[in-house]
Amino acid sequence: MQYKPNKRYTEAFRLEAVRRSIETPGTLAQLAVDLDINIGLLHRWRRIYLSDNNMLVASL
Repeated sequence: MQYKPNKRYTEAFRLEAVRRSIETPGTLAQLAVDLDINIGLLHRWRRIYLSDNNMLVASL
């Protein structure tokens, strides 16, 4: 089996994914498929960026 390196996502991509998860109707699972990312990754980004003590929420 061939080694597949982990993808790296930019901060802008992560913020846009979280913003879309808030604003667009539909399920997180469908959004994850549309963005070609794992649903667990999207949940993790939402938990990080939407936490009360994180200043990045203001940039959404």
